Amino acid sequence: MRSRELARELQIGGRLRGGGFSLVELLVTVLILGILCAAAIGNYLSSLETSRTNSANHNARMIATAVQANYMRLGAKSYLDVIDAGGNDQTGGQLANDLGGGVPNNPCKGSASLADYTITSTATSFQIVAGDPGGRCGNLKTFKLNGP
Repeated sequence: MRSRELARELQIGGRLRGGGFSLVELLVTVLILGILCAAAIGNYLSSLETSRTNSANHNARMIATAVQANYMRLGAKSYLDVIDAGGNDQTGGQLANDLGGGVPNNPCKGSASLADYTITSTATSFQIVAGDPGGRCGNLKTFKLNGP
């Protein structure tokens, strides 16, 4: 009789005390954690793309502003006097100085070079896009300057 009473005391709701979790309970817990992680990773990647895009657009605008400032400062008759069709600085380094000592990093491409931006420069106009659409960035803007 004593052993039956002991067995009843050890059982709570059909489980032995101290028996831990069943395999099904552990699998359900892991499944729920997996679903939560998948949602969090999706949000993280979306936020990462948005921040890269915003940063790239800001950097392209900074370059366009520096090109315009040098165009005005030099009294240039052509945007090609400031930056050539290949995206090379024609101001003897003044363009880089106006940008804080160098070209800002392009987060769409991952490095800091004018070659990482899509630049079109002619005698009467200049336009810049930060990177290639469809890459690591989303909605990239085109910044245009028009001369006289």
